[in-house]
Amino acid sequence: MASTIASLVSQNIEKLMADRGMTAAELGRKSGMNHTALYDILKGRSANPRIDTIAKIATTLGVAPWVLMHPPQDNDFSLRLGSALDQLSETDQQRVLRIAEVMAEISEQEQS
Repeated sequence: MASTIASLVSQNIEKLMADRGMTAAELGRKSGMNHTALYDILKGRSANPRIDTIAKIATTLGVAPWVLMHPPQDNDFSLRLGSALDQLSETDQQRVLRIAEVMAEISEQEQS
């Protein structure tokens, strides 16, 4: 499982860097990361990247850390959703979560 997550993280970082026209050297410089550590993550040599490292990279790329751990095909929607949620207060985020949970319950009941 760790190698799968490491692979997802690597793929997502590569995609986001390409989308932003950013090189690995630039990402390393802007995030304050050691060049070797970043290179190891990008090449899949770091089987279990630390969450604080993922957070540094995500912040530099302008996304929430969890975005780096989701399959790439989910990222367009995830990026939009994450960006919108990040702009809300914690209280409002909890409200949105509760609304989503209620909608899921209703959807489940309609399908039964």
